[in-house]
Amino acid sequence: MSACIGEPISWLRLERHALGGAADRAVGDHLAACAACARCLDEIRGDLVALPPLAVSPGGEASRPERRAARARWRWLAPAMALAAAAAVALVLWRGGGGGEEAPREDVARVKGVGEVILGVVRERGGVIRHDVRTYAPGDRWKVVVTCPPAASAWVEVAVLDADQIDHPLAPARIGCGNRVAIPGAFSITGDRANRVCVRIAATAAPERAQAPDACVTLRPE
Repeated sequence: MSACIGEPISWLRLERHALGGAADRAVGDHLAACAACARCLDEIRGDLVALPPLAVSPGGEASRPERRAARARWRWLAPAMALAAAAAVALVLWRGGGGGEEAPREDVARVKGVGEVILGVVRERGGVIRHDVRTYAPGDRWKVVVTCPPAASAWVEVAVLDADQIDHPLAPARIGCGNRVAIPGAFSITGDRANRVCVRIAATAAPERAQAPDACVTLRPE
């Protein structure tokens, strides 16, 4: 993937542009001159970022075709969970500032061969797209976005952890790094418990599913 000619256009602004929202002349001018961002826009358009609402069954629970198709449930033993949690904490960045250190961020990791990785999620609800929320309800759909150094590329695998089970709702994907790069596909979450949406990152090949997650965000029911 070629480099951006300046400051890359964020994934969210490109998505709004793809959905035909209010005209943004700055985005249009940038895309006319920047092949890298224009290619990102083409990928967004090809990934159906409009995210049509999920069908809801008569009982009120959202249909989950994406997760059902790729569902793989594992029972984790307590020692394995403890080991995975320790490994995840070890990979999270500590950010220092001012007079002391901040608490570690679960959504940030440093991965060998890739660099700093920041995990994000985007929620679609009734046609409204938001990237600043961490709560879910039946009918919501979610996308995973990753920010990493533009010169790098990475393999990304998404996992959703719900108590004693883990799902892999999306196929592993290789991405060119940048600002809030969308992982292809979308998924939904149902139930009444907190779910952790996590990614495993690798530089040269799809990560092994037995590896501990590199970064996570927690989504809670409303």
